[in-house]
Amino acid sequence: MKFNIWKLFLIVFVFFPLLYAQESDFKPFTSTDGKIKLTVPNNWAEMQLNESAEVQLGFGAEEQYLIVLSENKEDMYGWNIQKHSLVTLGNLVSSLDDPIIKAPVELTIDNSKAIQYEIEGSSQGLRIVYIHTTVENENSFNQVLAWSIKSKYSSNKALLQNVVNSFQKIS
Repeated sequence: MKFNIWKLFLIVFVFFPLLYAQESDFKPFTSTDGKIKLTVPNNWAEMQLNESAEVQLGFGAEEQYLIVLSENKEDMYGWNIQKHSLVTLGNLVSSLDDPIIKAPVELTIDNSKAIQYEIEGSSQGLRIVYIHTTVENENSFNQVLAWSIKSKYSSNKALLQNVVNSFQKIS
């Protein structure tokens, strides 16, 4: 009986608070135009990262950043997810010194096809690692770009990936 009480104690007073704390460390974010939703850490705020982006978020103290750039498919004659992904990846890589690109991974994000690359390179003297994701939905191609400096990337990678995976496009 003591063993079962001990298990109950652990579950109620140790594991539940940990689970709750992890869930409450995040908040929903909706873009100004209401078309993009993400789940982001509570300490993230809007930032000025890219003037063309619909979403610009991050937490500078931990070197965690994310932007979203969307393009209407109606304006992209002959484009598919592969072409969009390669063109936007090329734009990113061309701005880096000594880029290293990992092989693409095909994903499903927001019930839509997605292609993701991990890129490491230097920009303005800083080593940066990017998670470059293209999500194709019915009406748009969406570039979700998250990054951190190299020294913090391993500790930030899972969090950045979770935010990218939370992407939703509202029609």
